[in-house]
Amino acid sequence: MKKALVIANEAFMDNFLPAWKAQFEFEYYSEKMGQKQSLPAIQQNAYDALFVDDEGLSYDEDTFFCWLRVLKEEGILALKSKAGISPLALHQPFSQVVSYQENTNVNVWLYFKDTKRLGKSYIDIYVDFNNALLRNDLMSALESLENMALLDPDSPAAFLAKVQTLQKAGVTNQEETVFQRYLRYKINMFGLGDEIMFAQLAHMLKLQGTKKITLVAQKPIISLLQTHPDIDEVIIRENANAELTHFDYWVYPHAILAHVAMPFQLQPKRIPYLSAIPEKQPLFCKKIIKNDRLKVGIVWRGDPSHENDANRSIHDLRPIEKLFNTDNVDFYCLQKEQNEAEKDLLACYQVTDLSADLHDMADTAAAISLLDCIVTVDTSVAHVAGALNKPTLLMLSYVVDWRWGSYQRENLWYPNMESIRWRAMIEDWHYVIDEVKQALAKISASR
Repeated sequence: MKKALVIANEAFMDNFLPAWKAQFEFEYYSEKMGQKQSLPAIQQNAYDALFVDDEGLSYDEDTFFCWLRVLKEEGILALKSKAGISPLALHQPFSQVVSYQENTNVNVWLYFKDTKRLGKSYIDIYVDFNNALLRNDLMSALESLENMALLDPDSPAAFLAKVQTLQKAGVTNQEETVFQRYLRYKINMFGLGDEIMFAQLAHMLKLQGTKKITLVAQKPIISLLQTHPDIDEVIIRENANAELTHFDYWVYPHAILAHVAMPFQLQPKRIPYLSAIPEKQPLFCKKIIKNDRLKVGIVWRGDPSHENDANRSIHDLRPIEKLFNTDNVDFYCLQKEQNEAEKDLLACYQVTDLSADLHDMADTAAAISLLDCIVTVDTSVAHVAGALNKPTLLMLSYVVDWRWGSYQRENLWYPNMESIRWRAMIEDWHYVIDEVKQALAKISASR
């Protein structure tokens, strides 16, 4: 059965015959998909049809491109008609791959995606682009790049080449304009933890003489990143197109090291590079028990939608129960969501749950700053603790993300973090917890 995404109300969907709609399995828009005008969390070529009826959405060229991106070949884009806009003019910039279908219903505009109309594959167009460059036919080269972007919008290749081609034509300072469209749906390709970790590199850039660093980031970490001494401006990704002013260079944070000859381990670092906001600390001070016991923040599970959640999260609560049986330790839950079994376990061991007050990562940082140590699996909380230079015990499976290394306990990014891993490919959280308990005992004894 074909898949369709609906960003519309039932009244708009009533414009279509039930028998025709029966061919689709409908999925309805949710906030996890990102902004309605760009749908950044959805992969390209995901749906056979897209239905849009939202008075708050503008029909502009970039939005039209983003909606085409999520449609499969021969996909259908059905839009609620709008006064003051021509349906033909809307699709004109993409007429080589999109056709407009006249119909008798004045409430609906129908468009059909058909990249076969180009008559060439991506490779053929890529060859055309290079041949045009060799002939110094820059207009033909730019036309080829537009078609490459339509065929593979999730690749930055066409956008990067367009900037270079424009520069060759004498048109400079076009980075912002060219990448504006791409950034609408690709700016959130990183998790919160990624953005926090790579923000560390701002210090190295500042030492090289950079006058102003602007970081585009996701909303939950904006306030926290604004505490970075080397970052001059932090912009919410949804506002990037409107707020970004002129800049000389742009780079994805994860790509910075590809442009730096000095190995990361030798680069100068600012540790810590983020800090708690003092005004947020009093709320958590009231909830932290005042005694001589070690105060430990705990996170044992991350976002269940994460591609590696089965390995990175601890779903069996028996190891966690063993951890809660550690002497001379008060645990504080920093995990935002718990199921009923987890809530019962917290209540049974009188673990203070701080999750209700963790509205963004600045709140999490405030709570962490008042604790002695953090025990966590591979989630964004680990990065917040590392950026604050809080002693952290990171619980890992056997096959882990590249940033944590292959086997070592020490960490290049966060010097106050210790990694504790499974010993083999077989699930081994009990061993990890035993090692964590020993490490906590050492931390407690050294106080």
